[in-house]
Amino acid sequence: MKVAILGMGSKECLDLQIQLQDMLNELHSEASVKISDDIDLFIQYKIKKTPALLVNQTIIPNSELKDLVGIRQILKRENAIHDNNQEQE
Repeated sequence: MKVAILGMGSKECLDLQIQLQDMLNELHSEASVKISDDIDLFIQYKIKKTPALLVNQTIIPNSELKDLVGIRQILKRENAIHDNNQEQE
């Protein structure tokens, strides 16, 4: 599973990174969270406000980042999909 925070490394980005890594640890996921300031990704995903979250190829806009329960559900779903894909290989 690929998890990236699209942002410029602000305190909000760093705090989100810690929260996400804690959630991933609870899910026993080996995924790590990176912060990306790649302007091409901002343009590709039409990011208007940072940080935004990219989980695999799904963007979670800044306006939805306060919903930690929703984010945890997305991570749980994506982690299960990732685990199933690995088992099939």
